[in-house]
Amino acid sequence: MRRYAWAGIFVAALLAPGFAFPQRGQQASTEERLIRLEEGLKAIEKRLDDTNKRIDDTNKRIDELRSDLINRIDGLRSEMSNRFDDLRFWLGLIATAVFASLGGMFGLWLYLVRNLRQPAGGVNGRTVTEQRSAELEEMQKRIAVLETQLKQMRAGPA
Repeated sequence: MRRYAWAGIFVAALLAPGFAFPQRGQQASTEERLIRLEEGLKAIEKRLDDTNKRIDDTNKRIDELRSDLINRIDGLRSEMSNRFDDLRFWLGLIATAVFASLGGMFGLWLYLVRNLRQPAGGVNGRTVTEQRSAELEEMQKRIAVLETQLKQMRAGPA
C-alpha cells in the first residue's frame, strides 16, 4: 500500500508544476484577469436577464391558458346545466304521459268491469228489462197458482 501511495505522490509532483504555474511569457496580469471576470459577469447577467424574460413570457402564456381554460369550463358548466334542465323537462313530460295513460287505462278497466257485471243483452236476444219483466210475469203466475192451491186446501177435500 505504501508503494502505491509513494508512486501516486511522485506522479502528482511531476505533473503539478505544469498545471499550477503558467509558463513564462504567458502570465496574465491582474488587470486582464479582472477584465475577463467582468466580461464573464456581464455575459452571465445577460443570460440571467434573457432567462427571466423567458420565464415572464412563459408565466404570461400560462395565465392566458388558465383564463381560457376557466372560460371553457364555465361554458361547459352552463351547457351541462342547460342539458340537465332539458332532460328534466322531457323526463317530467314522459312521466306525466305515462301516469295519464295508466290512469286512463284504470278508468277504462273500471268502466268495463261495471258494465260486464250487468249484461247488456239478456237471454235469447232480449234486453235486461224485457227479461226482468218476463220473470216478474212468471212469478205473478206462480203466485196466482199457489193462491188457488191454498184456497182449495182451505176449502177442504172435495
